[in-house]
Amino acid sequence: MSEIPGVIYSPRMNIAGVEFHNVTRAETIALMEQMISARKSHMICTPNADHVVRIRADAEFGRIIANADLVVPDGMAVIYASRILGTPLKQNVGGRLLLPAMAELSVYKGYRIFLLGGSNEQVARLAVEHLRKDYPGVNIVGTYTPPFMDEFIAEENERMLDAVHRAKPDVLFVCLGTPKQEKWIARNLVRLNVPVSIGIGAALDMISGRVYEPPRWVSNVGLEWLVRLLQEPKRLWRRYILGIPIFLWLVLQQRIKS
Repeated sequence: MSEIPGVIYSPRMNIAGVEFHNVTRAETIALMEQMISARKSHMICTPNADHVVRIRADAEFGRIIANADLVVPDGMAVIYASRILGTPLKQNVGGRLLLPAMAELSVYKGYRIFLLGGSNEQVARLAVEHLRKDYPGVNIVGTYTPPFMDEFIAEENERMLDAVHRAKPDVLFVCLGTPKQEKWIARNLVRLNVPVSIGIGAALDMISGRVYEPPRWVSNVGLEWLVRLLQEPKRLWRRYILGIPIFLWLVLQQRIKS
């Protein structure tokens, strides 16, 4: 995990093999602003419990998280785990929560935002409409929704890069699903030439209304996973029904050894 020159970080917290920066959402936004000012390419990762489990079977994904410029927790499961381990993280930061926060800041500071991904073009368009309604004056400089591919062919990868390059964003939010979005960012980070790139999963689907976004209190008490599971049981049952017990076992093993 690299460090941003001039930035004083809180101690890192190791949760089942993933090292998190112990920062609040406001501190994360402040760090993003410093990245924008530095004008160098940075990557932010927001691992949740499922990601912590996934890295056991996906070495590339694990290396990407380990080498990210900033690693912040996504989901209360990680927060609760940090408390069990006696090294409590300050706050659930969450990738999808950073998009509205940055949109609001964009209104006042003009930061250029690009949205890459989403289930389809209509979802991306509706997400932009909602963001512009909620944050009048937000500076969204472009969107691009690539066709679904397990691995992007070279031609499509170039189209994605070209769309980003033409828009010249300060912040690139990538919504391709995990670990696809993180791998795409990492593989193209040098060529992107974007100060901040971050994967935010299904955020555009939630903002657009395609996927129900639960009230903030549901997320704060750690029940968002249940709402997501009830909405998309066929797609998410393995992540939550199998993944959460594995995550808890990993945390308990770490607690016993400490």
